[in-house]
Amino acid sequence: MKKIVFINIVLILLAHEIYPQQIEIIKPEENSLHQTGVQIKIVWEGPQLSEVYTQSSIDSGVSWKNINRGPYEDTVHILPFYVSSLAKHIIRITEINNPDNYDEVTIDVYYPVYKYININNVLMWIASNGEGSHDPRTDNNGFYWPMRIITWKSAIYKDGLVFGGRVNGEIRVNGNLFRQGLQPGYILDSLPANPRELNYIWKIRKNWESISDDSLREEFNRDFNSWPADFGAPWQDINNDGEYTNGIDRPLFYGDEQLYYVANDLNEFQTAYTYGSSPIGLEFQVLTYAFDSTNFLNDVVFKRYFIINKSNYNIDEMLLSYWADNDMGDASDDYVGCDSTLNLAFTWNSTNNDAAYGTPPPSVGHMLVQGPIVSSVENDSAMFKGKWISGYTNLNISSFGPNFKNRYYNLSYDPISGIYESSLEVYNGLMRGLKNNGEPFINPHTNQPERFSLAGDPETGEGWYEGDGWQAGPTAGDRRYYLNFGTFNMAPGDTQEVVIAIFMALGSSNKNSVTALKEKASLIHQFYRQNFNIRDSFVSERTESFRLYQNYPNPFNSGTTIRYSLKEKAHVRIKLFDVLGKEITSLVDEEKVPWTYEVKFNPVNLSSGVYIYRIEAGEFRQSKKMILLR
Repeated sequence: MKKIVFINIVLILLAHEIYPQQIEIIKPEENSLHQTGVQIKIVWEGPQLSEVYTQSSIDSGVSWKNINRGPYEDTVHILPFYVSSLAKHIIRITEINNPDNYDEVTIDVYYPVYKYININNVLMWIASNGEGSHDPRTDNNGFYWPMRIITWKSAIYKDGLVFGGRVNGEIRVNGNLFRQGLQPGYILDSLPANPRELNYIWKIRKNWESISDDSLREEFNRDFNSWPADFGAPWQDINNDGEYTNGIDRPLFYGDEQLYYVANDLNEFQTAYTYGSSPIGLEFQVLTYAFDSTNFLNDVVFKRYFIINKSNYNIDEMLLSYWADNDMGDASDDYVGCDSTLNLAFTWNSTNNDAAYGTPPPSVGHMLVQGPIVSSVENDSAMFKGKWISGYTNLNISSFGPNFKNRYYNLSYDPISGIYESSLEVYNGLMRGLKNNGEPFINPHTNQPERFSLAGDPETGEGWYEGDGWQAGPTAGDRRYYLNFGTFNMAPGDTQEVVIAIFMALGSSNKNSVTALKEKASLIHQFYRQNFNIRDSFVSERTESFRLYQNYPNPFNSGTTIRYSLKEKAHVRIKLFDVLGKEITSLVDEEKVPWTYEVKFNPVNLSSGVYIYRIEAGEFRQSKKMILLR
């Protein structure tokens, strides 16, 4: 005979009572829907029992997973089973000393859809609720590299976008950390779509029609032909009518493979579950893409976020962070650092031998390649929605916040999940490059407060960095960090666009891998800006010498290309002169890393004739002639 009976199921935020009197079953709210990963409080009544245990089944009771056990356990953490996006859970509580004394109830649980991107040397998981780089099959690291040869070595446990701001003076913080504060779906008229309706990730690939695997080809075909242009997914207007017509118009490819989903923050239980804050009303349209490449893009994944304020609130002093818990192979021997000039945060190995990656170990980083836009001077410009817009500028990172997990060394640590006090710690502290209590980090080399902690160079030994550059610092271990950018305001209806690059690099040693990562970061920045029609681009090859090539075509009429190679890092100047030696224009004037580059030159108001172009790169000097024919 059953003696334990469920009387209600509510989220853990609600009060709990145990009634050892009359047994009465009260059904859970009809059509209630709970997200996996959230703790569910099960309130039940029955006789005083010594010990109970809780189990869960998603196959109608054929198999069971143990959740917890102990005296009067009332909190159930719904486990992240790798199943379809919507499942019915049977939750059962049983008296340990009397297995016949139990009761059970069935609830709907939706599972965020998980898919991975794997077109190049990276295999990275994402979820439709915003969770990043986490493998649902193992509940563990989900950023694998290198994958051209299948190694299943991994470097990131979890990562995601975090946001915070003031709404009517109240600080609200939410996003994707260890807990996920978003739910799948768009927002319409200030109401979120039911996760049952838009809990999906679309995955498409160029040239998918030629894939030999029938099931994989069919998956790409399905997602290509159901591309959610109506929900913000980028598309090409082939017939120029301003409306997406399936079968005529096509998805717009940013990379060779890309994934798309929409999420929002309007589930008050989810947001409170993260750091205790109330929702705001933000929609996130997320495009993840990568390139099938043999150059440095082989090791990079890009994530583009469109953030739309669909609330009726002004969001003041808004901050964004990209949070990451990198486990660079073995998590127990990691260091972290940043390079503010590159908008880069990274994790590297404290020794030259990692238990997972061996010798030498690589490094892994997250980099802001396109920041939020804010008003600026008239002659300034910013990247936004694939175009340059005048009168604005893109924000760079505002601080770097290292996080040391444990509460030692008077440094920053993981806030407690699920309480509002943690929202204040994150917004006033960690998202500003400060400690949890709002105190600054002090640079041990200058004894001054520092917003960009650990920005030194491990390989050259310059500045403040973990290990030799911080003699009194903590020992190597599990690390997290916040890559912060802001502040800005968002009025109702405003949209911001943010692009993050996630990538790895391998050098000749653990410290040289940091140098290699920074070199790759510079190339990624140049590549990204090339897509916005800057004059200087690159070719996918390294070089062992300095060289200036003959322009092509030559002679030329409407435009020509100048190609040059660098064997080492140098400040490059390329100028154009007439035959009398008068300077016409400057084509390049900036520092470059070793690579082969191309400069596009389009003559304006120049007459036919012979011109000289000259390169200066360190000690290297060379000139060549070009002929313009009108």
